[in-house]
Amino acid sequence: MVCFKLTYDARCQVVHSGISAFSPPTGPKNPKILNDQQLAILGDHVRQAVMKFLLLVWRGETDRDAVNIMLDEAALDETIRLKVFRQTDIEAAIEDLLGPAKPIPPLV
Repeated sequence: MVCFKLTYDARCQVVHSGISAFSPPTGPKNPKILNDQQLAILGDHVRQAVMKFLLLVWRGETDRDAVNIMLDEAALDETIRLKVFRQTDIEAAIEDLLGPAKPIPPLV
């Protein structure tokens, strides 16, 4: 959660202060920037969010406004949250594509 707060603060500095995201100024009031580990964590969250959104589209949720409403409601409604979780489960999507996994025969 700290990474999101720091990212939001850095974004605000870029948007509202005109500070470059690529070469932030130095000095006593340094802007908040992400270190490599925080940037990697943020990138992983973004990758997962994009993948889950693509799974929703793949499963037929193509109306952007309806998806946004569903995601807003999922924040407050456990039933909707579980539905979204099931629809965006990558392992379930792979199984839907390939069928159930077949048992591996023992080596003889």
